[in-house]
Amino acid sequence: MISSTLQPTRINPRRAACVVTAVLLLCTACDTRAGDVLAMSDSAKTLTHAMDSLAARSANRVLYMDGDERSELEFTRKPNGALEVSQEATFGDDGKATRRYSFDKDGRFLGMTESRSQTAAAGNQSPSLMRSTLSVLVEAGVPTATKSVDGKPGVVQPFEIDNVQRRAEAIRRLAPR
Repeated sequence: MISSTLQPTRINPRRAACVVTAVLLLCTACDTRAGDVLAMSDSAKTLTHAMDSLAARSANRVLYMDGDERSELEFTRKPNGALEVSQEATFGDDGKATRRYSFDKDGRFLGMTESRSQTAAAGNQSPSLMRSTLSVLVEAGVPTATKSVDGKPGVVQPFEIDNVQRRAEAIRRLAPR
């Protein structure tokens, strides 16, 4: 039980970050705003006061997992209502990617860019570090994509576009309203 006399300086920052993350994940699952969840309990009201600045900084960040991919998402709402999402993803010990998604003010997916480095094997070769970029642009509902692998043009497979669109929809649903 948290005492109502708790001072902000006495909160363990690591524990506070875990509580804020848990509240944000709960809000995402329930389609509820963080402030509404915090207002539901008296002990949470103490946390609201004690962690105001921490919550404000964490309100636009969400942890996201998709298979073996673990990501941190940062949502930025533009003045015109458009949404940009930055994603830092890791794939176990094998690689990492940085992605940026764009949505219009009505939530329509506009595009995504990805820069990835990942250990992979091609054919009978030993695994080595591969660097790739992928760009998907959606105009009038039609996606187009370009890709490079180790600096050379690559072939974009249809499943890659499908995966990007599926991930974009899942991420859009996580966005703060």
